Amino acid sequence: MRRIPAATFACLIALPAAAQVKADAGQIQNILQDRGMTVIRGKDDYGAPRLTTSADGNKFSIYFYDCDPGPCDSVQFVAGFSEGAPADMAAINAWNREFRFGRVYLDDAGNPFVAMDVMLSGTGIGKRTFADILDNWGSMLADFRNYMNW
Repeated sequence: MRRIPAATFACLIALPAAAQVKADAGQIQNILQDRGMTVIRGKDDYGAPRLTTSADGNKFSIYFYDCDPGPCDSVQFVAGFSEGAPADMAAINAWNREFRFGRVYLDDAGNPFVAMDVMLSGTGIGKRTFADILDNWGSMLADFRNYMNW
């Protein structure tokens, strides 16, 4: 049986942490841009980072939470929709019952917002998992448009 030298083993252990995605606005902005997405970086009303972009014509923002003192612990994907008639609460409740990931709520004007929270605290999550989350988010927005017949 071949033995792995201790220094090599230590490097192998460190590799997964380097490949992790954390709630870092710069890192997530780079991931989105690597996917060909245009990203506008700003701040929310509380001074935390906010990224705004779109997927398949669906504009959305990524908000960062629990950032003091940093890095942030989680992100929230949010997309608002104002086309069509104001959403019916029964349809929104049905969506929330039928679809596992993401939730929908109505603002004061009756416009629906789709939101999804992702925990990235500690060592973060793998890049492939984060890519899957981005893909699922984009699909969810398209599914919501279809669900609302928009």
